Amino acid sequence: MATTRHKKAAKYLRDSTSRKDALLKAGYSESYANTGQITYTKGWQEVLEKALPDELLAKRHRELLNKREEKRDEPETQAVTKGLDMAYKLKGSYAPEKHKVEVADEENPMLEELAERLNEILKK
Repeated sequence: MATTRHKKAAKYLRDSTSRKDALLKAGYSESYANTGQITYTKGWQEVLEKALPDELLAKRHRELLNKREEKRDEPETQAVTKGLDMAYKLKGSYAPEKHKVEVADEENPMLEELAERLNEILKK
């Protein structure tokens, strides 16, 4: 269930330049605002679904994909693309980023082993 702070954060997000700023204004701690963990909560997903329903995103996405000619009364495609990208990021719809640690000093077996362990952790 969405909390009052979830709702405040969503409201502030409309006027803020970042999710972190919105969360701080809503009363979350800086450490929590930095983690982005709020995107995984059911309450946040509930608030976002009301603000950015999947049907609306799908409609805009479909319009963008089917766009063939410029008309002055239609929204600019770059702005729509950026807006959709932000919406999908907010909703946590993208797959997590993948990272790989590489070691430049191949003569040091401890560094190689450490890189292997880090890569195993990052795969999880």
